[in-house]
Order: sequence, then C-alpha cells, then structure tokens
Amino acid sequence: MALDYGVILPGDTATEQLELAVLADESRWDGVSVWEAGYGVDAWSLLSAPAGRTRAST
Repeated sequence: MALDYGVILPGDTATEQLELAVLADESRWDGVSVWEAGYGVDAWSLLSAPAGRTRAST
C-alpha cells in the first residue's frame, strides 16, 4: 500500500487529536502523524488511540 496523502495533526488535547484522526480517516487520508512537544502528550500514546478507531484497526 502506497502512502499518497497524509496529514500532521496540530498540537492540541489528546481527545481533540483523536477526533481529528478519525475525521482524517473518514476523509480517506492515508496516514496521520502527530507532533510531539516537550510539554505535551507522548506521540506514541497519541497514535495508539486512533489505531483502534480507524482503518488501521481492520
């Protein structure tokens, strides 16, 4: 599977980033990335939640 279109989510709360990741998946984006700030939530944690609610889980 080739990655044609991806989106980088803006830094925000974990809940809002999850909602944006689900919206990106529903809009048929191929990939989602997150930005890890020194003061924010761990990037791996931010990516694990959408993995259970998007096409990545199928």
